[in-house]
Amino acid sequence: MADRPADATRPGAPIPGPLLSRDGRVDTVVGVRVGDGLIAGLYAVRNPAKLSRVDRETVVIR
Repeated sequence: MADRPADATRPGAPIPGPLLSRDGRVDTVVGVRVGDGLIAGLYAVRNPAKLSRVDRETVVIR
């Protein structure tokens, strides 16, 4: 993950993974958690209600 800024996510948080589509629509979003240089977790979201906004950018203000 050398090509992304170190502060892009909090330590241990999943980083974006692949978007899987079916019939032209997003079917599954996968996140990957890396720890000590190894894949420590995979997180998949298939809930249509949660995927309804995946194709739009969401601005997060902290």
